[in-house]
Amino acid sequence: MAAPTARTRSAPAPLQPSQIATLALGLLFLAVGIVGFIITGFDNFADHTGDTLLGFEINGMHNTVHLVLGLLGVVLWRRVDTSLAFGLISGIGYTAALIYGLFALNESWDVLSLNTADNWLHLGLGLAGFAVAALALRDRMALAAPEGRRAGSGMQDTLDIDELERQARAERQRNVDVLQRDPVEERYRGPGASR
Repeated sequence: MAAPTARTRSAPAPLQPSQIATLALGLLFLAVGIVGFIITGFDNFADHTGDTLLGFEINGMHNTVHLVLGLLGVVLWRRVDTSLAFGLISGIGYTAALIYGLFALNESWDVLSLNTADNWLHLGLGLAGFAVAALALRDRMALAAPEGRRAGSGMQDTLDIDELERQARAERQRNVDVLQRDPVEERYRGPGASR
């Protein structure tokens, strides 16, 4: 019977800014949804309630949207690619809420009970969602970069054109040197052939 092998664990990757932003927004949305239900209760779920939280009109449906987005943020913060998904969902969702709010303002069919302040907030939250997505893309590129080129590694994060040209010249010179020493190449030149 073979001896069991020890499993090695690599250290967990440090948290990236997009993951922290996803968790922060998720917790914020959860808190807003919970406090919203404390204010509105569960009556008049999709009606105009006149209830506000910090000047933003809310109802049960609006609170539910905040709770769902909050849960998404808390679930999706652990990986950069899922933070990207959260950012896109939030950005697209709040941009759609802004467009809806522009038409639904003061209408009887407005199931989210929106006011002008909500529309401005939705504009900001849509931009925040897209900012999280942009951070996640940046984080994903940084994690995929070679070790010496990662952001925060103490190395230069941008390409140094002069250094790349120097390396290319050195590589070309090495190739020329190899060709000049290659015995196969010597055979084809023949005896006494000039270089």
